[in-house]
Amino acid sequence: MESEQAVKLKNLQANRQSSQEAFKLAIRQGIHLLIILVVGYLAYANTFQSPFQWDEADYIVNNPVIRDLAYFMNPSRASGMLDDAIISRYIGYFSFALN
Repeated sequence: MESEQAVKLKNLQANRQSSQEAFKLAIRQGIHLLIILVVGYLAYANTFQSPFQWDEADYIVNNPVIRDLAYFMNPSRASGMLDDAIISRYIGYFSFALN
């Protein structure tokens, strides 16, 4: 039968090995996340300073619906505004309003 110290030593080594594996996994996940962020930044970097295009000025910048969250509690208040776009773009406008 193994001594108590030998069992404790084996448990300590097993715990150390599992914590090292967890650390390596966290490092790999961090590297993967960093790669995704860098690729995403590079993909959209040339658009950060570009002006709004087409209907964005009317539907985003000058849109009273996204300036007041009350329109999302009662969408019928916004009927007739911007061709009733709040009905077809509810989630999109809601995310703009939260931003």
